[in-house]
Amino acid sequence: MELTATALLRANLEAISPKHEVEWRTQRALLDIAERQLEMADAIKKLGEDGRLLRTMVERVAHR
Repeated sequence: MELTATALLRANLEAISPKHEVEWRTQRALLDIAERQLEMADAIKKLGEDGRLLRTMVERVAHR
């Protein structure tokens, strides 16, 4: 769903006439925010995976 939202924002940005600079800048800002949210979601997911891996490693060492 997130990819669709960024694709729509990108399409909107490309459809805006260069004469409407304020609208273009607003759409560009929205697209930047959406892309950053996707990056943060990916980072949070990776952090969770790293945390699970670390916990597993600690549990294995503790059981030795």
